[in-house]
Amino acid sequence: MCRDRAVEKGSHAQEGAAPVANPGSETREPDRPPKSGLRPVRWAYAAFGMVCVGLGALGIVVPGLPTTIFLILALWAFARSSDRLHDWLYYHPRFGPFLSNWTRYGIMSRKAKWYAVVSIIVSYALTVAISRSLVLSLVVGAILVCVTTYILTRPEHPPAE
Repeated sequence: MCRDRAVEKGSHAQEGAAPVANPGSETREPDRPPKSGLRPVRWAYAAFGMVCVGLGALGIVVPGLPTTIFLILALWAFARSSDRLHDWLYYHPRFGPFLSNWTRYGIMSRKAKWYAVVSIIVSYALTVAISRSLVLSLVVGAILVCVTTYILTRPEHPPAE
C-alpha cells in the first residue's frame, strides 16, 4: 500500500513516523510488485523477510554482520507478501529513512558505505586466512571488488529537483 492509502486508512504512517528523504518532496513510494496469489508462497516470502529483519537487527550489535542488506532484502520480501509488514518496515522510525532513500533514489549514506567496505575487507581477510585454496580466494576477491565498486558508486544525496 502506498503512503497515501496508508494515511487514508488512518494507519501508523499518519502519526508522522514516515521517512522523508528530501523535505518537501513527494512521499509516495514506488509501486510494489504484485503479491503471489499462492498463500504458501506469500508465507515463504514473509518468513524470509522476518529472518532478514532478525539478521539485520543482530547486525546492529554484532561487528561485521551487515544490517542494511538484510533490511533491504526484508523489504523486498515483504513487498511480495504483506502490505502490513512492508509498511511496518518502510515507515519504521529507525530503519525507514534509509530504506526510503534506497527505494526511491538508490542512495547510501557515506557512513553506510564505510561500514559496508570495512565489513567486506574483514570478510575477505577471514576468507584468505581460512581458505586453503588460492583459486577460491581470488574468485571471492574478484566478486568483492565488484560489490565494493557498486557500493562506492551509489549516490549519497537525492538528485537536485
